[in-house]
Amino acid sequence: MLKDFETKKKEDKTALGAEIKELQSKLLGQQQELMKAKLPVVVLIEGWSAAGKGSLIKEFISELDPRFYHVESPKVMPESEERFPFLYPYMKAIPVNGKVTFLDSGWMENVVRKYLRHETTKDEYRRRIRQVNEFERQLRDGGYVILKIFLHVSKQEQFERIQSLAENPETEWRIDREDLWQHMEYKRFMEAYDDFMEKTGDITGWHILDGSRRKTAVRDALRLLVQRVERAVQEGRYEGITSEEDFPLKEMPLLSEIDLSQSIDSDEYKKELKKLQTRISELHNILYRRKIPVILCYEGWDAAGKGGNIRRLSYALDPRGFDVHPIA
Repeated sequence: MLKDFETKKKEDKTALGAEIKELQSKLLGQQQELMKAKLPVVVLIEGWSAAGKGSLIKEFISELDPRFYHVESPKVMPESEERFPFLYPYMKAIPVNGKVTFLDSGWMENVVRKYLRHETTKDEYRRRIRQVNEFERQLRDGGYVILKIFLHVSKQEQFERIQSLAENPETEWRIDREDLWQHMEYKRFMEAYDDFMEKTGDITGWHILDGSRRKTAVRDALRLLVQRVERAVQEGRYEGITSEEDFPLKEMPLLSEIDLSQSIDSDEYKKELKKLQTRISELHNILYRRKIPVILCYEGWDAAGKGGNIRRLSYALDPRGFDVHPIA
Protein backbone atom coordinates (compact mmCIF):
# COMPACT_ATOMS: atom_id res chain seq x y z
CA MET A 1 0.00 0.00 0.00
CA LEU A 2 1.18 3.58 0.67
CA LYS A 3 4.22 2.68 2.75
CA ASP A 4 5.56 0.54 -0.12
CA PHE A 5 4.56 2.91 -2.92
CA GLU A 6 7.31 3.88 -5.36
CA THR A 7 7.33 7.21 -7.19
CA LYS A 8 7.09 6.87 -10.96
CA LYS A 9 9.81 8.01 -13.33
CA LYS A 10 9.29 11.17 -15.35
CA GLU A 11 7.72 10.73 -18.77
CA ASP A 12 7.78 12.93 -21.85
CA LYS A 13 5.21 15.70 -21.31
CA THR A 14 4.33 16.01 -24.99
CA ALA A 15 3.58 12.30 -25.30
CA LEU A 16 1.61 12.37 -22.05
CA GLY A 17 -0.44 15.33 -23.23
CA ALA A 18 -1.30 13.60 -26.49
CA GLU A 19 -2.34 10.42 -24.69
CA ILE A 20 -4.48 12.42 -22.24
CA LYS A 21 -6.31 14.10 -25.12
CA GLU A 22 -6.92 10.75 -26.78
CA LEU A 23 -8.31 9.24 -23.56
CA GLN A 24 -10.54 12.25 -22.91
CA SER A 25 -11.95 11.87 -26.41
CA LYS A 26 -12.61 8.17 -25.80
CA LEU A 27 -14.35 8.97 -22.53
CA LEU A 28 -16.61 11.45 -24.32
CA GLY A 29 -17.61 8.74 -26.78
CA GLN A 30 -18.29 6.34 -23.93
CA GLN A 31 -20.87 8.71 -22.44
CA GLN A 32 -23.37 7.71 -25.12
CA GLU A 33 -22.53 4.04 -24.62
CA LEU A 34 -23.21 4.40 -20.89
CA MET A 35 -26.58 5.98 -21.62
CA LYS A 36 -27.56 3.22 -24.05
CA ALA A 37 -26.44 0.48 -21.66
CA LYS A 38 -28.03 2.31 -18.68
CA LEU A 39 -24.85 1.91 -16.68
CA PRO A 40 -24.32 4.28 -13.72
CA VAL A 41 -20.73 5.13 -12.76
CA VAL A 42 -19.24 6.29 -9.45
CA VAL A 43 -15.67 7.62 -9.44
CA LEU A 44 -14.35 8.09 -5.90
CA ILE A 45 -11.21 10.21 -5.67
CA GLU A 46 -9.46 10.16 -2.31
CA GLY A 47 -5.98 11.28 -1.36
CA TRP A 48 -3.83 13.67 0.61
CA SER A 49 -4.67 17.34 0.96
CA ALA A 50 -3.08 19.27 -1.95
CA ALA A 51 -2.50 16.01 -3.85
CA GLY A 52 -4.46 17.30 -6.85
CA LYS A 53 -7.92 15.75 -6.48
CA GLY A 54 -9.69 18.82 -7.84
CA SER A 55 -7.31 19.10 -10.78
CA LEU A 56 -7.84 15.43 -11.61
CA ILE A 57 -11.62 15.83 -11.64
CA LYS A 58 -11.20 18.85 -13.91
CA GLU A 59 -9.31 16.68 -16.41
CA PHE A 60 -11.93 13.93 -16.15
CA ILE A 61 -14.80 16.25 -17.07
CA SER A 62 -13.04 18.62 -19.49
CA GLU A 63 -14.54 17.00 -22.60
CA LEU A 64 -17.72 15.49 -21.12
CA ASP A 65 -21.30 16.60 -21.72
CA PRO A 66 -22.22 18.34 -18.42
CA ARG A 67 -25.77 17.00 -18.61
CA PHE A 68 -24.55 13.48 -17.93
CA TYR A 69 -22.20 13.89 -14.98
CA HIS A 70 -22.18 15.45 -11.54
CA VAL A 71 -19.37 16.43 -9.18
CA GLU A 72 -19.96 16.09 -5.43
CA SER A 73 -17.78 17.16 -2.53
CA PRO A 74 -19.73 16.01 0.56
CA LYS A 75 -17.00 16.68 3.13
CA VAL A 76 -19.14 18.44 5.74
CA MET A 77 -22.59 17.10 6.57
CA PRO A 78 -25.17 19.87 7.13
CA GLU A 79 -26.61 20.06 10.64
CA SER A 80 -29.98 18.95 9.28
CA GLU A 81 -28.41 15.66 8.15
CA GLU A 82 -26.24 14.86 11.18
CA ARG A 83 -28.79 12.38 12.52
CA PHE A 84 -28.74 10.35 9.32
CA PRO A 85 -26.33 7.41 8.80
CA PHE A 86 -22.84 8.65 7.96
CA LEU A 87 -23.14 7.25 4.43
CA TYR A 88 -26.28 9.30 3.73
CA PRO A 89 -24.51 12.09 1.74
CA TYR A 90 -22.95 9.49 -0.55
CA MET A 91 -26.23 7.63 -0.96
CA LYS A 92 -27.78 10.89 -2.15
CA ALA A 93 -24.90 11.49 -4.54
CA ILE A 94 -25.04 8.23 -6.50
CA PRO A 95 -26.09 8.77 -10.13
CA VAL A 96 -29.07 7.46 -12.04
CA ASN A 97 -28.59 4.93 -14.84
CA GLY A 98 -26.38 6.19 -17.64
CA LYS A 99 -24.76 9.03 -15.70
CA VAL A 100 -21.50 9.56 -13.80
CA THR A 101 -20.81 11.00 -10.35
CA PHE A 102 -17.31 12.15 -9.40
CA LEU A 103 -16.77 12.28 -5.64
CA ASP A 104 -14.11 14.71 -4.41
CA SER A 105 -13.25 12.74 -1.25
CA GLY A 106 -15.82 10.44 0.24
CA TRP A 107 -16.37 7.70 2.77
CA MET A 108 -12.67 7.00 3.29
CA GLU A 109 -11.88 10.55 4.37
CA ASN A 110 -15.00 10.65 6.53
CA VAL A 111 -14.22 7.43 8.41
CA VAL A 112 -10.47 8.03 8.81
CA ARG A 113 -10.65 11.63 10.02
CA LYS A 114 -13.36 10.96 12.59
CA TYR A 115 -11.41 7.99 13.93
CA LEU A 116 -8.10 9.87 14.17
CA ARG A 117 -9.90 12.74 15.92
CA HIS A 118 -11.27 10.22 18.44
CA GLU A 119 -14.81 11.15 17.44
CA THR A 120 -15.50 7.44 16.90
CA THR A 121 -14.36 4.44 18.92
CA LYS A 122 -12.45 1.45 17.59
CA ASP A 123 -15.67 -0.56 17.56
CA GLU A 124 -17.49 2.20 15.66
CA TYR A 125 -14.58 2.38 13.20
CA ARG A 126 -14.88 -1.36 12.52
CA ARG A 127 -18.65 -1.04 12.17
CA ARG A 128 -18.25 1.76 9.62
CA ILE A 129 -15.77 -0.33 7.66
CA ARG A 130 -18.40 -3.08 7.45
CA GLN A 131 -21.02 -0.54 6.37
CA VAL A 132 -18.71 0.77 3.64
CA ASN A 133 -18.18 -2.75 2.31
CA GLU A 134 -21.94 -3.41 2.39
CA PHE A 135 -22.61 -0.11 0.61
CA GLU A 136 -20.09 -0.83 -2.13
CA ARG A 137 -21.42 -4.37 -2.55
CA GLN A 138 -24.97 -3.03 -2.91
CA LEU A 139 -23.81 -0.56 -5.55
CA ARG A 140 -21.91 -3.24 -7.44
CA ASP A 141 -24.82 -5.70 -7.25
CA GLY A 142 -27.10 -2.91 -8.43
CA GLY A 143 -25.11 -2.61 -11.65
CA TYR A 144 -22.90 0.36 -10.71
CA VAL A 145 -19.44 0.74 -12.18
CA ILE A 146 -17.15 1.83 -9.33
CA LEU A 147 -13.64 3.24 -9.62
CA LYS A 148 -11.72 4.12 -6.45
CA ILE A 149 -8.57 6.22 -6.76
CA PHE A 150 -6.13 7.41 -4.10
CA LEU A 151 -3.72 10.24 -5.00
CA HIS A 152 -0.50 9.79 -3.07
CA VAL A 153 2.22 12.38 -2.40
CA SER A 154 5.12 12.34 0.05
CA LYS A 155 5.11 14.48 3.19
CA GLN A 156 7.71 16.79 1.67
CA GLU A 157 5.73 17.17 -1.55
CA GLN A 158 2.60 17.94 0.43
CA PHE A 159 4.45 20.56 2.49
CA GLU A 160 5.73 22.32 -0.61
CA ARG A 161 2.27 22.40 -2.19
CA ILE A 162 0.57 23.65 0.96
CA GLN A 163 3.23 26.35 1.33
CA SER A 164 2.81 27.40 -2.30
CA LEU A 165 -0.96 27.67 -1.94
CA ALA A 166 -0.75 29.51 1.39
CA GLU A 167 1.70 32.12 0.07
CA ASN A 168 -0.54 33.06 -2.85
CA PRO A 169 -3.36 35.49 -1.89
CA GLU A 170 -5.50 33.97 -4.64
CA THR A 171 -5.24 30.41 -3.30
CA GLU A 172 -4.58 30.76 0.43
CA TRP A 173 -8.30 30.20 1.14
CA ARG A 174 -7.90 26.61 -0.06
CA ILE A 175 -5.73 25.70 2.94
CA ASP A 176 -7.45 25.26 6.29
CA ARG A 177 -6.69 23.79 9.70
CA GLU A 178 -7.74 20.33 8.56
CA ASP A 179 -5.05 20.35 5.87
CA LEU A 180 -2.37 21.51 8.31
CA TRP A 181 -3.46 18.95 10.89
CA GLN A 182 -3.25 16.16 8.32
CA HIS A 183 0.25 17.26 7.35
CA MET A 184 1.43 17.29 10.98
CA GLU A 185 -0.11 13.83 11.51
CA TYR A 186 1.11 12.48 8.18
CA LYS A 187 2.38 9.16 9.58
CA ARG A 188 -0.83 8.44 11.49
CA PHE A 189 -2.91 9.27 8.44
CA MET A 190 -0.80 7.04 6.20
CA GLU A 191 -1.24 4.10 8.57
CA ALA A 192 -4.97 4.76 8.77
CA TYR A 193 -5.34 5.08 5.00
CA ASP A 194 -3.45 1.82 4.51
CA ASP A 195 -5.67 0.06 7.04
CA PHE A 196 -8.82 1.41 5.42
CA MET A 197 -7.78 0.40 1.91
CA GLU A 198 -6.75 -3.08 3.03
CA LYS A 199 -10.16 -3.60 4.65
CA THR A 200 -12.26 -2.13 1.83
CA GLY A 201 -10.48 -3.45 -1.24
CA ASP A 202 -12.11 -6.85 -1.77
CA ILE A 203 -15.36 -5.76 -3.42
CA THR A 204 -13.98 -2.86 -5.45
CA GLY A 205 -10.20 -2.50 -5.42
CA TRP A 206 -8.18 0.66 -4.82
CA HIS A 207 -5.86 2.27 -7.36
CA ILE A 208 -3.01 4.31 -5.87
CA LEU A 209 -1.66 6.93 -8.26
CA ASP A 210 1.46 9.07 -8.02
CA GLY A 211 0.16 12.56 -7.29
CA SER A 212 3.64 14.05 -7.55
CA ARG A 213 3.56 13.42 -11.33
CA ARG A 214 0.45 15.38 -12.26
CA LYS A 215 0.19 14.48 -15.94
CA THR A 216 1.09 10.86 -15.28
CA ALA A 217 -1.62 10.66 -12.61
CA VAL A 218 -4.17 12.19 -14.99
CA ARG A 219 -3.21 9.77 -17.79
CA ASP A 220 -3.35 6.76 -15.47
CA ALA A 221 -6.70 7.79 -13.99
CA LEU A 222 -8.28 8.38 -17.40
CA ARG A 223 -6.92 5.07 -18.64
CA LEU A 224 -8.42 3.26 -15.65
CA LEU A 225 -11.85 4.81 -16.16
CA VAL A 226 -11.88 4.24 -19.93
CA GLN A 227 -10.90 0.59 -19.45
CA ARG A 228 -13.45 0.08 -16.67
CA VAL A 229 -16.28 1.58 -18.72
CA GLU A 230 -15.23 -0.37 -21.82
CA ARG A 231 -15.33 -3.64 -19.92
CA ALA A 232 -18.66 -2.81 -18.28
CA VAL A 233 -20.30 -1.96 -21.62
CA GLN A 234 -19.04 -5.22 -23.15
CA GLU A 235 -20.05 -7.39 -20.19
CA GLY A 236 -23.32 -5.61 -19.36
CA ARG A 237 -24.72 -4.91 -15.92
CA TYR A 238 -23.33 -6.96 -13.06
CA GLU A 239 -26.17 -9.15 -11.83
CA GLY A 240 -24.80 -9.70 -8.35
CA ILE A 241 -24.55 -12.94 -6.41
CA THR A 242 -27.64 -14.69 -5.07
CA SER A 243 -27.04 -16.30 -1.71
CA GLU A 244 -28.01 -19.96 -1.52
CA GLU A 245 -28.10 -19.90 2.25
CA ASP A 246 -31.50 -20.55 3.83
CA PHE A 247 -32.43 -18.01 6.47
CA PRO A 248 -34.89 -18.87 9.25
CA LEU A 249 -38.13 -16.95 8.77
CA LYS A 250 -40.62 -16.04 11.45
CA GLU A 251 -43.88 -17.95 11.16
CA MET A 252 -46.65 -15.56 10.08
CA PRO A 253 -50.35 -16.27 9.53
CA LEU A 254 -51.65 -16.29 5.97
CA LEU A 255 -53.96 -13.47 4.90
CA SER A 256 -56.81 -15.98 4.74
CA GLU A 257 -56.24 -16.79 8.42
CA ILE A 258 -56.63 -13.20 9.67
CA ASP A 259 -59.80 -12.58 11.69
CA LEU A 260 -61.63 -9.68 10.02
CA SER A 261 -64.60 -9.83 12.37
CA GLN A 262 -62.94 -7.99 15.27
CA SER A 263 -64.66 -4.87 16.57
CA ILE A 264 -64.41 -2.39 19.46
CA ASP A 265 -66.89 -0.08 21.15
CA SER A 266 -66.59 3.53 19.89
CA ASP A 267 -66.09 5.09 23.34
CA GLU A 268 -63.56 2.42 24.33
CA TYR A 269 -61.75 2.96 21.01
CA LYS A 270 -61.41 6.71 21.59
CA LYS A 271 -60.15 6.15 25.13
CA GLU A 272 -57.60 3.54 24.04
CA LEU A 273 -56.51 5.66 21.05
CA LYS A 274 -55.81 8.69 23.24
CA LYS A 275 -53.85 6.56 25.71
CA LEU A 276 -51.70 5.01 22.97
CA GLN A 277 -51.13 8.33 21.21
CA THR A 278 -49.85 9.79 24.48
CA ARG A 279 -47.46 6.86 24.87
CA ILE A 280 -46.31 7.17 21.24
CA SER A 281 -45.55 10.85 21.84
CA GLU A 282 -43.42 9.96 24.88
CA LEU A 283 -41.56 7.28 22.93
CA HIS A 284 -40.94 9.73 20.09
CA ASN A 285 -39.08 12.03 22.49
CA ILE A 286 -37.03 9.11 23.82
CA LEU A 287 -36.11 8.01 20.29
CA TYR A 288 -35.00 11.54 19.42
CA ARG A 289 -32.77 11.89 22.49
CA ARG A 290 -31.19 8.48 21.95
CA LYS A 291 -30.81 9.07 18.18
CA ILE A 292 -32.64 5.87 17.28
CA PRO A 293 -34.12 5.91 13.74
CA VAL A 294 -37.40 4.11 13.03
CA ILE A 295 -38.93 3.04 9.72
CA LEU A 296 -42.61 2.02 9.51
CA CYS A 297 -43.64 0.37 6.25
CA TYR A 298 -47.32 0.14 5.36
CA GLU A 299 -48.63 -2.46 2.91
CA GLY A 300 -52.21 -3.46 2.24
CA TRP A 301 -55.16 -3.54 -0.12
CA ASP A 302 -56.43 -0.40 -1.81
CA ALA A 303 -58.93 1.40 0.48
CA ALA A 304 -57.80 -0.75 3.43
CA GLY A 305 -57.20 2.34 5.58
CA LYS A 306 -53.46 2.90 5.35
CA GLY A 307 -53.84 6.67 5.04
CA GLY A 308 -56.19 6.95 7.99
CA ASN A 309 -53.91 4.80 10.12
CA ILE A 310 -50.92 6.99 9.27
CA ARG A 311 -52.95 10.13 10.05
CA ARG A 312 -53.91 8.91 13.54
CA LEU A 313 -50.33 7.86 14.24
CA SER A 314 -48.76 11.09 12.97
CA TYR A 315 -51.19 13.14 15.09
CA ALA A 316 -49.28 11.94 18.16
CA LEU A 317 -45.85 12.83 16.77
CA ASP A 318 -43.86 16.05 16.61
CA PRO A 319 -44.20 17.08 12.93
CA ARG A 320 -40.52 18.10 12.90
CA GLY A 321 -39.49 14.56 13.71
CA PHE A 322 -41.00 12.45 10.95
CA ASP A 323 -41.60 12.26 7.21
CA VAL A 324 -44.21 10.39 5.21
CA HIS A 325 -43.16 9.03 1.82
CA PRO A 326 -45.95 7.68 -0.38
CA ILE A 327 -44.61 5.22 -2.96
CA ALA A 328 -46.96 4.07 -5.68
